[in-house]
Amino acid sequence: MSEDDKAERTNRLKTMPVTVMFVDIVDSIDLFARLGNQDAKNLIDDFFNQLAHLIADHRGRVVKSVGDELMCSFAAPLDAFSAAREVQRMAEAMNEVRAEKVKLRIGFHTGNVIDAAGDLFGDTVNIASRVASVASAGRILTTGYTMQLVPAFDAGQVRPWRRELLKGVAEPVQLHEVLWAAEAQEGEMSNTSMGGFEAPAYHQLVLRLQGISYVLDARRPLLTLGRHAANSVVVQDEGAFVSGHHAKIEYRGGSFVLTDTSLNGTYVSLGGTGYFRVTLPFTLESAGRILLGYPPLHPSQIEATFEVM
Repeated sequence: MSEDDKAERTNRLKTMPVTVMFVDIVDSIDLFARLGNQDAKNLIDDFFNQLAHLIADHRGRVVKSVGDELMCSFAAPLDAFSAAREVQRMAEAMNEVRAEKVKLRIGFHTGNVIDAAGDLFGDTVNIASRVASVASAGRILTTGYTMQLVPAFDAGQVRPWRRELLKGVAEPVQLHEVLWAAEAQEGEMSNTSMGGFEAPAYHQLVLRLQGISYVLDARRPLLTLGRHAANSVVVQDEGAFVSGHHAKIEYRGGSFVLTDTSLNGTYVSLGGTGYFRVTLPFTLESAGRILLGYPPLHPSQIEATFEVM
């Protein structure tokens, strides 16, 4: 390749931050087996054509379709959240009137990509594809990094899912599930594509900090944590890394939600995994540890443990 050719190719390549989304049809092999190649392809093509209009309505674009997979991109992460929900809702509506049901799984991630004549390449694309691949039928998954970019997003519509070691990624990635069904009473979610989903119905959280145990439940639905004496959990911290009003844990219809209100941060570890900083309201499940103010491995770190039951 000549120097002129290399320069021309470089000019065609653009690096930009985008949110990349993959929409996969689940069990497409069975679909082809039942309908035959041409009928199955026609069904998928028609389905994807309708989804393309929806993606465009949410300021996104379809990059390409490969077999049973649709790749899309969005300039604003928040548009990806709303588009993903509407895609699942459209699929559910179409399944109500079609004999052949189409189940979708969706995953998206945000980061820099290389744009080569409209096609996208890079680690962000690979991670988004792998996030979609670990989702089950009817689920929408996104990454913790994408969540950090939308601080105004309604966290009540997202819940922590799990930390997943994705192929080709050195460290486990924190994944979150984006809920898309209409809310039912008392915090329940109705979602036929997922075979029915109900928010986990926990009854009690026990927090242990600096030798004292605190119980959070329906009778005591709020714990505030901080150095100020007005808090229900008063934290002793000579270094003053813990804020006067540092964080709160709320009981919300069977879930326990941690919200950071501090300057120096709150960190959570679930099930023995590494710590991550809480940037949005975070649902505590099972058992784990919470660091207040001081980052992980700091010699003066203040650690609380919690158990949900």
